[in-house]
Amino acid sequence: MQPNDSQKPKPGTNFLIQVQYRQNSSWQGRIVWLDTKKTMVFRSFMELVMLMQEALGITSCIDQLNAWEKRKDAL
Repeated sequence: MQPNDSQKPKPGTNFLIQVQYRQNSSWQGRIVWLDTKKTMVFRSFMELVMLMQEALGITSCIDQLNAWEKRKDAL
């Protein structure tokens, strides 16, 4: 069975995560985009998540909060 277009991963969404250290209760290592072979170092789990969100085109939590605060129906 062949996957349809909606099931295929978008380019830039395949990652290799290499955790090299665990320090200060967080991960440190590198993330590799398998499609482009681009590599970036991350210093915390939060930074890793933000790099992945950026690659996937997902807005950050802060951007979402700012957008929510601008809504007229917000209390």
